[in-house]
Amino acid sequence: MTNPTLPQTQPLSQNPTKSQAARRKPRRPLLIALGVLGGIAVTAVAGIAGLFVVATSAIRSSDAYRTSLELVQSSPIAQRELGHPIEDGFMPTGSVERTGDFGRSQLSISLEGPRGKGTAHVVAHRDGTRWVVEGAQLEAGSSLFQLAP
Repeated sequence: MTNPTLPQTQPLSQNPTKSQAARRKPRRPLLIALGVLGGIAVTAVAGIAGLFVVATSAIRSSDAYRTSLELVQSSPIAQRELGHPIEDGFMPTGSVERTGDFGRSQLSISLEGPRGKGTAHVVAHRDGTRWVVEGAQLEAGSSLFQLAP
């Protein structure tokens, strides 16, 4: 039974004061804005990462890349400095331009072998039927080695 002379009250946690309610209202738009900005940032980062993956895949699938990597992997100098087998790294950089049967490429390929790491810098052109390496260098440690003309 309830006593008719005593007013019934709710616990404080269920009955906030006006000052508590006023403090809560500004947080909701701020949290929504932070959530939206966070979503935009995550989307932007994912988009940029996607572009890197697409660009890297395009370079790695090119004949110019395969020709350059084969040259470096079969080089006695590269094998001496890096060991055998020589594996290519995650993200090659550079450019491969091709128009019909002709083209030009400038690539930097990170490499790793049992003896160490290095970077190959290869310039090549397509003469109508195949890719021809004009120059290739291996950067290993603080040394630079000439691999091709």
